Amino acid sequence: MRVGLGRGCERVEIWGAYGCQTLQSIAERRIRPPIAGKMLHSSVTPGLDPHSSLPLTSRTMSTTEATSTLGQSFAEALAAKDFNAIADLFHPEIDFAGLTPRRTWEAHTPDEVIQGILRSWFEDSDDIQELLRCEHDSFADREHVGYRFRVRNPDGEFLVDQQAYLTERDGKIGWMRVLCAGYRRLD
Repeated sequence: MRVGLGRGCERVEIWGAYGCQTLQSIAERRIRPPIAGKMLHSSVTPGLDPHSSLPLTSRTMSTTEATSTLGQSFAEALAAKDFNAIADLFHPEIDFAGLTPRRTWEAHTPDEVIQGILRSWFEDSDDIQELLRCEHDSFADREHVGYRFRVRNPDGEFLVDQQAYLTERDGKIGWMRVLCAGYRRLD
């Protein structure tokens, strides 16, 4: 799968049994092409009609069978800035590393991740207004989740896109790597 983004829209090309298709053309014909032996799963933001032709930014895409994952739960809790829920998702001995445009980050306890990293990335003045996109899938022993937020703060309105890889340990996130594109101005 290859992703290309345009202003205010998303274009995802899927190469497979149907040749090269865009998600828009697939959605218009309401077909679901196989990808690596699995069906492409699409769900709609809660409260919206799953059969409408919604903009792609309001859909979540996954090649996993699960409807909810640790990664998706993390993205949703972070969008809500629900740090208690995030702490509950982390294993007590989490191995966390992050990369932002100007810095690397490491932590080894849920409190270090939340207080030392996540609250720095998303300060009190950063109002996460919307989870625009959340994609998740898994491979081998890893899960991947990509998510995008619309954030407003005193400096303006921004998009924040992050890609995370994680491994489950005892039902919690035990290993996690996050790459952040930074705050990208919408103005």
